[in-house]
Amino acid sequence: MAPPAETVTIVQTPSAPKSFLSVTLRKGGSKGAEASKKSVSWDELALHNTPDNCWIAVEGVCYDVTQWRATHPGGWRLLEFFAGQDATEPFLAYHPTTSRKLAVARMPEFRVGIMEPKKISIQAEKYREMAKTVEAAGLYKPNPSYYIPLYAYLTALYIATWMLVRSEQILLASCTIGAFWGQLAFVGHDVGHRCVYASKKANDILGLVVTAFLGIGFSHWVDNHNAHHAVVNSSDCDPEVQFMPFIATSTLHFEHTRPNMTPMEKRLSSISQRLVSYQHYSFIPLLFFARYKFYVQSLHSWATAKLYVGRWSELAAQMFFFTWLVALALQLPTWPQVIVWVVMSHASDWVLYLQTVITHFPRDIRPGVQPEWVEAQAIGTLNWTCPAWLDWYHGGLHFQIEHHLFPRIPRHNLRKSSLLLKPFLEDLGIEYHAPTFFGAINESFESLKRVAMEARRG
Repeated sequence: MAPPAETVTIVQTPSAPKSFLSVTLRKGGSKGAEASKKSVSWDELALHNTPDNCWIAVEGVCYDVTQWRATHPGGWRLLEFFAGQDATEPFLAYHPTTSRKLAVARMPEFRVGIMEPKKISIQAEKYREMAKTVEAAGLYKPNPSYYIPLYAYLTALYIATWMLVRSEQILLASCTIGAFWGQLAFVGHDVGHRCVYASKKANDILGLVVTAFLGIGFSHWVDNHNAHHAVVNSSDCDPEVQFMPFIATSTLHFEHTRPNMTPMEKRLSSISQRLVSYQHYSFIPLLFFARYKFYVQSLHSWATAKLYVGRWSELAAQMFFFTWLVALALQLPTWPQVIVWVVMSHASDWVLYLQTVITHFPRDIRPGVQPEWVEAQAIGTLNWTCPAWLDWYHGGLHFQIEHHLFPRIPRHNLRKSSLLLKPFLEDLGIEYHAPTFFGAINESFESLKRVAMEARRG
C-alpha cells in the first residue's frame, strides 16, 4: 500500500516568532534604551570583520560577539564566517523555538546599537517569511518515538554482529556492522542538530552514546558540520569539501596553494596533482578508508578543540568504543582472521560516506562566504528522489536542500517541508535539483572527472 500523501498544516498561534530586534530591545532595559539611540552604519559594521574584532548584525541589531566566540554553542567559526555582515538568515536557520529564546536571553549584553535602515534582498525577505511559516507549521517539533523502531533495529544489528563474529562469519558480520554504523551515524547527525529531543541535555547524552558505539567524536562532528552548513561548498571555508591531496572538488582547490613553496611542498603538490588526475576513479575506493580519518580527527579534536559535551565524558565514550571493538575482534581464533575482520568491518560503511559526498561533489563550489544564504544553500546541495518507504535508509540525506535551508527540521519532517520549500525556491528562480540516487553518483563522477582533466593539463 502506498503511504498517504504528505500534507502541511499551518496554524498561526500567539507563540509565532517575534522580531528578534523587538524582543532584545525590550529585554535590554536601560542598555536597550541606550542601544536604541545608537545607529551603526553598514560600512562601520564591515570594518569589524576579524576574529579579534567580530561584529555581526541580526534583524537590524548590531552585536559585538568577539568575547563570545569561545563559548558560542554553535562553535566559534560560525561567528567568524559572518563577522562584519548581516547574519540574520543563518541565525534564523540555527535558532528556532527554544534556542532562539536562549539567544534572546543572552545576546542583549553584546548589543552595540541599531543598524541603519537598509533594503534587504528578495531572497532574504522571502526566507525570513518562510522561517516563520516553517515554525508555524510545527516542522521543528522533534518526535522521540520516531526513533524507537530504529533503536530496536540497531540493537538487533549489534547483537547479530557479535553472534556472527563468534561464529567466524566474517563477511556477514561486516555487513551487519556496516549497516549498524551507517544507521547510527544518521542518529548522530540528527542529535548533532538537536533534532531528536527538545532537551539539550538529552541530546548531549545521546550524542555520547552514539560516540561510544560509532567511534566518531560527537564534538568534532558538530563543530565541523556546523561550519559546513554555514559556508556550504566554500572552497576555502567548508571543512567538508577539503580532501586534498586526494580529491579536489573544484579547480579552486588548486588556487589555495601558498606562493613561495619550499621544494618539499612543491613535491607534495606535484604528487597531489597526479592523485587528483584519477580522482573520478579513486573517490569510491577511498571511501573504504574514510573511517580511519575520522578516528584521527576525533582524537585530535578532543585534545585541541572546544568540546560540546564534557571532555572526559567524550574521551570515555571513545575509549569504550575501542574497547568493545577490540574485544569483538578477539573473538576470532586466529590473527589473520582478526586482521581481515578489522579491515572488512572498517570498509563496510562506505555507502554512508558515498551518501554524504554525492550531495555536494557535483554542485557549485565558490570561494569565501556567499552573501545570499538561500542561493548558497540551494546551489551547494542536491536531493535525490526515493519512495517514502525508503526514507529511513538514506537518513534524510536525500532531502539535503531542505536540510541545509533549515538544519533544525527533524528528518521525519523533511518530506513535509519539501512541499513548502520546493515551490519557495521555484518562485525565487533557484533550481531545486533532485536526480535519482544513481544519477547523483554519476553527476559526482562527471564533476570529479572535469576537475581531473584540468589537473592533467597542469
